[in-house]
Order: sequence, then C-alpha cells, then structure tokens
Amino acid sequence: MSRDYGAEIDQLKKELDALKAKLTNDEPETKKVVCSFCGKNNDEAHAIVAGPKENICNECTTLCASILEDTSGSASVGKPGEVYICSFCGKNSNQVGKIIHGKSTATICNHCVHTCQDVLSKAPGKEKPAPNLVTYSGSYSSEGRGSQWSSTVNANDLFTLIENKTATQVLQGIGNNDRLNLLLAILKKPMNVSTMVSTCGFNTTGQVYHHLKPLIAADLVREEGRGEKGVYVVVPHRVQGIIMILAGIADLVDTQHTEGDWSQAAVVYE
Repeated sequence: MSRDYGAEIDQLKKELDALKAKLTNDEPETKKVVCSFCGKNNDEAHAIVAGPKENICNECTTLCASILEDTSGSASVGKPGEVYICSFCGKNSNQVGKIIHGKSTATICNHCVHTCQDVLSKAPGKEKPAPNLVTYSGSYSSEGRGSQWSSTVNANDLFTLIENKTATQVLQGIGNNDRLNLLLAILKKPMNVSTMVSTCGFNTTGQVYHHLKPLIAADLVREEGRGEKGVYVVVPHRVQGIIMILAGIADLVDTQHTEGDWSQAAVVYE
C-alpha cells in the first residue's frame, strides 16, 4: 500500500501549527508596573522602582528628592501627631527624618527616596522613546535652597491645558510685570513684605499684598514654616514650573533662526 505523503505533510503542518499556538498562548504577558504616586505605567515612565507594596517612577523620585531639600520642616502631611509608615521599608515617621505622601495611600521616607535615586541612576535607558513625548530636566539653587527636576510629559496632554483654558488662567495670573518681579525676588531670596517693598520698588505694603495674594492662592508662594514670621518663599515643587516657563519664553524670543516683534504681539486689539 503506497503512502500518501501529501496527507502526512498536511497533518504534520497542522500539528506544528497547534504546537505553535499552544506555546504562544502559554507565554506570560508583560506585566504592567504602575507608579503609585502619579499613575504612569512602565510604558509611560522612563523607569519604575518596584517596592513590596507600592512603586515609584523616576519622575516622582526626583520630585520627592526636591521636596526633601526643602528645609522648612517635616515633609509629612496628615493629621498632627499621627504616625505614618513608609510603603517601601516599613519604618514609621518616628524612625526616619521625613515621609512623603502620594495621591493615594503610597508613602516613601527620605532614606528610600535616596535608595531609589541610586537604583534609577543605574537603570538602562530606553532605546526608542514613545512619540510626542517632551522630556526636560534642570536644577536651581539660591540662598542655600535647591531644586532639581526631571520630567517627561505627553505633548497631547500639554495641548489640553489650552483647550481647558488652564494655560490662559496661569498666564493671566502671573502676566503682570510687578507680580513677576515680586516672584523673581522671592525666588532668589526669601523675604518679608517690608523688604519686598524696597527690593521691588513698591510704594506701600498694600501694593505688595495685592500681588502676593494671587501668588499664594496659586500655591506659588507661601509663608516660611519656621524662623522669622512673615517671611515668604517660593514653594519648592513650583520652582521647576517657574523656571521652565522662563525657558519657554527664552525659546520664543530667540532670534537665531527667525525674528519677531513681541512688542507688537503684546498689543491688545479690541
């Protein structure tokens, strides 16, 4: 009896296809790791450190490190006298210097922030960045206070700030020369209202409070938490935003590749 080689080949092909399908289905899916502080997953963040219960990405680690550099007292928040526990090492707020709280129940102490910084500094970079991502980093220090930052945002999310009028609100809120001069003076050096009057060229303390009130409402400026009462400082985690706005303005007025007349652009047409 002659063999039907064609039928045998077809059968063998079916068996191979079935085996291939089984192996494919058995392959574990890549698990999504999500930052417990900002909600970005490992596709959106450059790197994420996974803890026993919570995780933290590189951007939130940098932000926490910047907050820890604020010398105005404890970074712990919550009910006074309540003890908080670090989600990463299990130590409570009586055992460590500071504990920072995220949006949810995630917490991280100063020691674990520094450990995560060390781990992230050794993390390999991603070869192909996702499209439409904007990455920026920097640092600023003055009068013994320092801030550093490293962030990645999606350009489409930035466009939303225009669509929901947030950008208009921010630019209108700080778009006053006296207010900007006041913000710059406080950024360079914490000072009280009387010093602001002489430094910024105001005539009265009332003029200072007129411009100081919206800056405080926007959480750009606050009263120093320790030391001399009535001394105002720029909120540490807002420093990067102020610097980056100025960096964007510097790019807009750069005449290296083109020229523009912003004195004409600033004219209000009715």
